Amino acid sequence: MPLVIEIVDREEKITAFLPILGKLMSSGLVTIVSARVLLFEDRALRITEDRT
Repeated sequence: MPLVIEIVDREEKITAFLPILGKLMSSGLVTIVSARVLLFEDRALRITEDRT
């Protein structure tokens, strides 16, 4: 059964995690994409400048 897991963090943290992930997976695909993060708090939108 296919499974999708999403992790959102800074690029350097994702890169550091890849060797660990490789040891956990017997096979599979990893996609890495940039994301613009929009945060809603108390019904107000706060646009972050970080691109993760």
